[in-house]
Amino acid sequence: MKELIIITYLSLTLLMGGTGLNSDQLELVQIEQPALNGFTLTTNKGPLDISEKGALFIYPDVGSRDVLRAVKELPKEKRPYIIINSGTAEQTEKEFKELGLSEEYYFCKGKSPTDTVPSLYYVDKGELKRSTCSTATEKLVEWKYPILLSSAEAENKQGASGHNAIQAAKSLNGAVVKPGEEFSFYEYVGVCSVERGYKVGRSIMQTPEGPKMVPDVGGGICRTSTVLNFAVKNCPGLEVTERHCHSMPVSYAPPGEDTAVARSSGWDYRFVNNRERPVQIKAIWHDQTLRIEIWELWE
Repeated sequence: MKELIIITYLSLTLLMGGTGLNSDQLELVQIEQPALNGFTLTTNKGPLDISEKGALFIYPDVGSRDVLRAVKELPKEKRPYIIINSGTAEQTEKEFKELGLSEEYYFCKGKSPTDTVPSLYYVDKGELKRSTCSTATEKLVEWKYPILLSSAEAENKQGASGHNAIQAAKSLNGAVVKPGEEFSFYEYVGVCSVERGYKVGRSIMQTPEGPKMVPDVGGGICRTSTVLNFAVKNCPGLEVTERHCHSMPVSYAPPGEDTAVARSSGWDYRFVNNRERPVQIKAIWHDQTLRIEIWELWE
């Protein structure tokens, strides 16, 4: 909404004296105040803080469809405020209906900060930034990431073996596998030693009498490799390239579905990322549960 600023009597006097104009020849001056002040955008529905969500300025026509489709693909909590830079509510609702977008929209109350649409205003590290046209669409696509692709979990009881499983999970947590790269379990976990925080757990080993559970520093990390494999199997585009099973049943997986790792036997667990973007492994441990998640990253 425009605000009317009336020139003061003193200003009128100076203006009239300097130009020779009389009061009948003067007109009131209308000055439109900026709608965006810092991170606060004034709209017809009240002020909006764009520091968290950002603001997308559009004109409701075909030229804004790509950027609106990108908005539609975002989770609700990541979508920016949609600001109609020019156009009517009727045009907006018609365009939204065609795109299947049921989003609240706003009109600036004051002078818009941009004449270019689409324009995306957002705050990055405390600084107000803007992306326009196709770069606005690209930025919104980037906002989708990270995306949770798959997850798996298993019971992880307290004790030495459970402790070791968590130690291995800590080593995997945050690991990034780039497109075309092969992941190695032992590349991240390394040697399981007392000096590195591992305890004497129990591992399945071959003996003259057959496979038996025996005391072993690091025993229990196969629970971690098993949960990781479950998550990998549920993630399209990840291809397992090395996997082994125990020679006897385990409590945390059905027969034949466990994943055994053993440095002494040369047994590793590996997979290749055949997706177009990097993936990241996240490990979560709480109560008596071990959970592995696989997320896709933007870059």
